[in-house]
Amino acid sequence: MVNGKKDYIASDEVSVRTGIKNALAKPATAELSLKSTQVNNKLNVSYTVNGISKNSQLVLAIIQKSAKSNVKRGENAHRILSHYQIVKDLHTIALKSDRNGNTTISVPNEYNTKDYEVIGFVQDINTGAILGAERATNI
Repeated sequence: MVNGKKDYIASDEVSVRTGIKNALAKPATAELSLKSTQVNNKLNVSYTVNGISKNSQLVLAIIQKSAKSNVKRGENAHRILSHYQIVKDLHTIALKSDRNGNTTISVPNEYNTKDYEVIGFVQDINTGAILGAERATNI
């Protein structure tokens, strides 16, 4: 799925890459600023959003940057598979008139700023379109 609008068959690499390139060529219609502070197993996230529509929501994703899995059975038995940008949790915030705010998110016990990051995106809930996206800066 690219930009919440168009789906592709993942094995058709040319089409997927073209779809991503076309989506990235269009300017964002919403600006997003994110700052996060970790306090124990919680993240305090402050956000500022400009350029939203009445159908907008903010989605915050806790992302593990990479991981490896040792496969014991099945078609990939005895292989070590690499995984990237693994979504560990999603948190959704309705954006009505609130363009600035703070929220608190629980994070995995092993969360740290070297191996994890917070990505936010503003999405139109009616069309699925991504209006803007940003990675949180750590304070």
